[in-house]
Amino acid sequence: MSRLPNKDNDQPQPKVWRSSGKRVLLFVIAWGLIFLGFLGILLPILPGVIFLFAGLYLLSLESLWLNRQLDKIGNRYPRVGKLLDDARARAGRILRRVIGEGSIK
Repeated sequence: MSRLPNKDNDQPQPKVWRSSGKRVLLFVIAWGLIFLGFLGILLPILPGVIFLFAGLYLLSLESLWLNRQLDKIGNRYPRVGKLLDDARARAGRILRRVIGEGSIK
């Protein structure tokens, strides 16, 4: 699910959005999910961690550094890695529904 290179000579591929409007919408959705994640940590009725990870994943679509950090965390801590995979799936569904991108992985 990451954009990291598979071989030593491969270069990372940045996510390219077709319009700046979609990119702005991506940032608004990502920061909204992060805000809900912080609220969920404070309030017991929201699943805070999954919203936080979903927002971080959406931001990692534009930031290669954040993508690498999330992959390192997921590899080091398998339980957190499973949460990250669930959050990536949820964020992908949200993004496909809102933006209409069919090829987000």
